[in-house]
Amino acid sequence: MPADESIPRSQAIAALGLLAAPYLLNDFANIYVHAPVPWLACDYGSRVFSLVSIAWLLRRGMIRWPDLHLRGVAWWRLAVGTFAATLVGLLLTSDEARDAFARLTSRQFGFIPEIGPDWLHHVDYWGGIALVAVSEELVFRGAFPRIILRCGGSSGVALFVSTVMFGLAHWSLGLGSIVQTALIGLWFGITAQSSRSLWPVIIAHYVVDLVAFR
Repeated sequence: MPADESIPRSQAIAALGLLAAPYLLNDFANIYVHAPVPWLACDYGSRVFSLVSIAWLLRRGMIRWPDLHLRGVAWWRLAVGTFAATLVGLLLTSDEARDAFARLTSRQFGFIPEIGPDWLHHVDYWGGIALVAVSEELVFRGAFPRIILRCGGSSGVALFVSTVMFGLAHWSLGLGSIVQTALIGLWFGITAQSSRSLWPVIIAHYVVDLVAFR
C-alpha cells in the first residue's frame, strides 16, 4: 500500500487494536504477577511487541517513518515543548494531584510490584523507564494519531482517541489513574502536534516518570 493513500476504516481499527492490545493486556500483570522478574518480563515484552508492531506497520506502508516525527526539531521548539510538557506532567503527578485523583478510585485492581534486588531496580529505573517513554510516545503520540488521520479522522478525533486509549492503558490502577494519565496524554498530544516532533514528549515522559518512581 503506498504510504500516501488513505486506509480503509477496518484496517485502521485492526492496526489500532494491534498497537493498543499489548498495553491493555499488560495491565493484567499488575493483578496476577507480583514477583519482580516475571512482572518485568511481561512489561518489557509488551513494549517490545508494540515496537515490533510499529515496524510491521511501517513495512506494510500503513504509516511512514516521517509520521513518527522523530526528525530533528529546532532547539527552541524542543526546549519550549519539553519544558511545558515536563511542567504539566510533574504537576499532574505531584503528591497533591495523586491524592486528588486517588479520591476518584473506588477500587484499584492491581499494583506495580517493588522491583529488587538493587541492581535490578537500577536497571529498571534508568533503562526500563526509557523503554516506557519511547514505546508509549511512539504508539500513542506517533502511530496512533497518524493512522486515525489516514482513515479520514480529524486531528481533534486523533487527539481524543489517543488520549482516551492512553488513559485506558492504565486501567488496572483504577479510575483515578485513568483520568490522571489521560490528562497527561492530552497535554503531551497537544505538545507533539504543535511541535511536530516526539522528542519533547519523549524527554518529558522520561523525566516525569523518573520523578514519579523515585
